[in-house]
Amino acid sequence: MILSASRHLIELGVRGALEFKLQKSKNPTPEILYAGQLPKENQIASGGAVKLISLGEKFPDSGFTGNILYLVTSSLPKGAVQWAQACRKKGIKVIINQNGVAFPAWAEEKERERINLRNLKLLENADYIFFQSQFCLDAVKKWVGFNPEKSKSEILYNPINLEKFSPTSKPSSLQLLIMGSHHQAIRVERALEALKILKASGVQARLRIAGRLCWSGAEYQIRQKVKVMGLEDEVQITGSYFQNEAVEIYRSANVLLHLQDKDASPTVPLEAMACGLQVIAPQSGGLPEIISPKGGVLLPVEQNWDRFNLPQAKDIAKAIEEVMTRPTLPQEELKKFAVEHWLKKHDEVFKKLLHG
Repeated sequence: MILSASRHLIELGVRGALEFKLQKSKNPTPEILYAGQLPKENQIASGGAVKLISLGEKFPDSGFTGNILYLVTSSLPKGAVQWAQACRKKGIKVIINQNGVAFPAWAEEKERERINLRNLKLLENADYIFFQSQFCLDAVKKWVGFNPEKSKSEILYNPINLEKFSPTSKPSSLQLLIMGSHHQAIRVERALEALKILKASGVQARLRIAGRLCWSGAEYQIRQKVKVMGLEDEVQITGSYFQNEAVEIYRSANVLLHLQDKDASPTVPLEAMACGLQVIAPQSGGLPEIISPKGGVLLPVEQNWDRFNLPQAKDIAKAIEEVMTRPTLPQEELKKFAVEHWLKKHDEVFKKLLHG
């Protein structure tokens, strides 16, 4: 009881400080507060922060004076709930861009309860909610206990810049890529296992591992795995990258292995397809909503919330051979994800919230 009361006082203190700093803008046009989460293209950004780059170019960060607070649940500031509550009290509109939620495979019970309670409070304080996929909406119903039907909301998939992310001539040899932030060793190891199967069957291929390896001792573990499997000549580990380097990394490959189960609404597969890559991924999460049959192969996996499930290496290798000679997906099929559409939708919602 004492701990609960102390935490409540701390939250009141954070909210009180924010209320003192925050000022509602009288400007009739949208002025967006990002609560310090707006990255720049020359920074290393990942997850939910990446999409804010495009939004920030059109709607710059207004600091502590504005009329709309915009938060992405996969890239939240400290005191996110207090930000939302303080803005509501000041009459500043609150928009939540809802990504994934916590579930048993991803978080222990206490941590899961903490994350989902924070999600619930944010959604309850929202004037409008963008769900990044139908999977995100369904997951909120199941794990957060929030009913989207009682809110102003819609599904809006993450955006891609089709002028920036575009295909060039394909590499002459088979180049595989895993990209983004890698949180589980098995995702990288399964790609290595598939590469070894290809090598044993006479298919010449190389694998580039780009992005953060996020678990303790990750790079040493993966390099040892590569050595034991005899793949030193076929594997390149290039680590974290800046957002303005992403296009050339995609263009260096033919096939993206996006081996993440229950991925809520990933941008990496969209960017890869826009750059001419075929995508191989599990048939789970929000992936079936964004990857068309012409854009890659979705491999069946067991559907449950208790653990992460991945396709077997032999099935991944078979899918690689299936797609490696396919033509590039026409960009026409990706227009519904175009950043112009995404920004137009935001502009419409911003103006509707401000002017009714």
